[in-house]
Amino acid sequence: MICRSVLIILLLNLLGLLSAWPTHADPTLPADPADPAKVTEEQSARRQILLQDQQITKSTRLDLESRIAELPRQLEALQPNEVNESIVEQAQVDVKSARLRLESITSDLDNADLRIKELRKNISELEAREQLLKNPAKDMAEGVADRAAQLEHTHQLLSQQHTELDLETLSLTNLQNQVEVANLRLDLAQQWQKGVEQVFLQHQEQSRQEAQTKLISRLQNDLNALYERAAVLKKYLSQRQEGALPIEIWQRQTTELQTVEEQINLLNLDRHLAETATALAQMNDLLQNPTAQVDDLTQGIEETNKITQDLSRSLELLQQQNTVYQQQLQIIERRGASGTSDRHLHDEELKLVDRLLTELDQRIGQIQNQLAQAHSIAAQLNSYHDKQLRKDLLTRQPYPETAEAWRQLAQELATTPRVLGYQVRLSVETTLKNLLNTTTFRRLGLAALEGGLLWLLWMARSRLRRAMRDFATPEAGSSFVWQWIGNILVLLWANLPGIGFATALMVLLWVVEVPQPGLGILMTLALLWLGIKLPTTLAWLFLVSPRLPEDRRDPALYRQLFWTLICGSLITTLVVLAYLSDLPDSVANTLDYLHMLYGLLVVAPVLRIRRLVIDRLSADYGERFWFVALRYSSLLVPLSLLSAATLGLLGYLQLAWLVAGYLSIFIAVLIGWIVVRSLLKDAVVALKNFAVTHSGYGLLWTQDVITPLHRIANLLLFIGAWVALFRAYGWTAESAVIVSIGSFLGRPLFTLGAAEITIWRIFVTITTLAIVIWLGQWSRAISYRWILSSLSDLGVRHSLSVFTQYTVVLIGVLIILRIVGIDLTTLAVFAGAVGVGIGLGMQNLANNFVSGLLLLIERPLSSGDIVQVGDHLGEVTSIGMRS
Repeated sequence: MICRSVLIILLLNLLGLLSAWPTHADPTLPADPADPAKVTEEQSARRQILLQDQQITKSTRLDLESRIAELPRQLEALQPNEVNESIVEQAQVDVKSARLRLESITSDLDNADLRIKELRKNISELEAREQLLKNPAKDMAEGVADRAAQLEHTHQLLSQQHTELDLETLSLTNLQNQVEVANLRLDLAQQWQKGVEQVFLQHQEQSRQEAQTKLISRLQNDLNALYERAAVLKKYLSQRQEGALPIEIWQRQTTELQTVEEQINLLNLDRHLAETATALAQMNDLLQNPTAQVDDLTQGIEETNKITQDLSRSLELLQQQNTVYQQQLQIIERRGASGTSDRHLHDEELKLVDRLLTELDQRIGQIQNQLAQAHSIAAQLNSYHDKQLRKDLLTRQPYPETAEAWRQLAQELATTPRVLGYQVRLSVETTLKNLLNTTTFRRLGLAALEGGLLWLLWMARSRLRRAMRDFATPEAGSSFVWQWIGNILVLLWANLPGIGFATALMVLLWVVEVPQPGLGILMTLALLWLGIKLPTTLAWLFLVSPRLPEDRRDPALYRQLFWTLICGSLITTLVVLAYLSDLPDSVANTLDYLHMLYGLLVVAPVLRIRRLVIDRLSADYGERFWFVALRYSSLLVPLSLLSAATLGLLGYLQLAWLVAGYLSIFIAVLIGWIVVRSLLKDAVVALKNFAVTHSGYGLLWTQDVITPLHRIANLLLFIGAWVALFRAYGWTAESAVIVSIGSFLGRPLFTLGAAEITIWRIFVTITTLAIVIWLGQWSRAISYRWILSSLSDLGVRHSLSVFTQYTVVLIGVLIILRIVGIDLTTLAVFAGAVGVGIGLGMQNLANNFVSGLLLLIERPLSSGDIVQVGDHLGEVTSIGMRS
């Protein structure tokens, strides 16, 4: 009991000390309260100001919403001649000012949020202090005899801090409203700027078109005058033969006719240059558009490159013409210096050619200026295109952040079926209207086309049934071509109704000329059934077809793919219809997210399909190098699909669609490569069988001709697949990817003499060396089995074929040295070094080479001879360079 009492007393003392601890130092608490009356008056005045600001913000919001609603009418009433550069600049300044105002209010909002957090912290500490001061045990602590005064002091501070918190909260609410108002003001300014700039661009374009029209009209008048003058000169010269006129007059008239015809060409060139200047001005306007789309920039780059090519051709032609007329001018001057021609006619002829040369120089200067401008615009367009592309790819589409945004999205999604249904109905009505309004001739043509299509479908049905029976016979064997044709026939048979319906609808839409988006919507709906039936039939053929062996059937995978393909087709159709129907961006983005989620779920079936394909190919190609590469590279398909789906779900939709597009192209090229390679293999087998059956050189054809050609064809097919892939990706010689790869491969590693050794040269050298070695072996086999087959002495045949191989290799080595860039005269130094090496320690190796050459030349021995060396007896199997 005594110990328990002592323990209780110690705990009470400890609690008293702990409760008194915060009173010794409290640096985070606010200062002593000011005069309560004065503070109350200031807080009341501030509250009135904040309430007034709230009313002003509310009225400003209403005014801005009204102005935004009225803005389309104002922009529609805005005339092009009312907009000048100063108005455009003022609109740009207004946007910058609104953006700065928004940033300033946002900064004030952040500061207010920090102040509220600080006030809440102070209030929490004051409440804790007030609770501690209310403890009667504080009277026992030293220095707290004025507990009541401190409690009053803390209570006043707490009251003031609560009032400040209310005011700051009201200020925060005002600032949030002001941010919304600032966003409205910025939106209004941006819409006004966009509308003003569009009107200004229209005004500029209209001015350019008017100027171009005037210029073309003036050029046309000049052309008419020159055509008339040319007609007069041609008529004059046709009526008077060359011998009927003095030679001086004939030459002068002929020169004038040539200059008139060249001036006609120059005026046509002026018209082309005027059109080019207008196009370059439009490209320059595109550069000034801050919201330019990537597709527009791509089209601008293509058009600018076309302009550059046209200007380069025109410049080259004019320079050639300038050279020709310079020579003609010199001839005329030499003719005048001889004194055999009339001086007056000679001077007129000189003036004609000199004036033409002056005009040619002027046009050359204009083309050079436009060419420099086109190059500059092309470079800027490429840079701007890359910038906008990176911006689009790396711009994240955010999910709705507020409950109101989610509610609005739900409403838009709820109305989407009605909007799509109405759009489909409009498309059908447009088609029927065009069909009723079309001519009788078109209706008869449509009926004939549809009837012919129906007859073709009926004939195809019977022919397909007969062909399927033929290709289902047991003698089909394992030929890839036979199996491929059989599968195609089954696919056509199963999808014939869908193909017929889609084709019939396509013919109808083409004949009645249905415009977009109705054409795209109806074609999407027509292809929906085909898009579901075709892949599911293909899955049935490869997974559960009765023609498959029992061990190759996989019903579980087929069922999974069946429902996956149906869902994918429906989701893809919704996405396409959403974009064709121009649904709101929020709805389109939601459907994109749904599509990306579907892509994420498809990864598992894709992995199972990959494993199934790899397992089936491994039975025939398991030891091939390309199959090993395919085994690992095929992992890129599910990984890329997973990456695209993940990026899309994170909000990077543009980047996800880009990855998905690249993935689709890669899969198409990969499938095409595998199919063509298999077809090539069947063709090679057929050729070998034909050679063995119909030729006396069957072994030569099968091993030394067809097999090497097959390998070459496979190599070319592999290279062609990569070229097709790069072309499909748009990676041309001018693209950034190819330029970067080229600069990396062309980077010099070291210098050998005067030649810079690069990665590309090393690669080319190794490739060429491999080709040379292979050609040497192939030439040896061809010469032994075919060219030298008439020689009965096998040793002679062997020696000559080996010499042929060495000759080919030697020529190839010399070619390699030229490719590397090594001067052949520098080999003398290397030969000297080799001689020193032979003298020091390579005698045996050199002796072997020399002995081998002597054996090949003198032929004391030949392949097949029996040789005894001491107690060893053996047969000579082959004689090579090292004997």
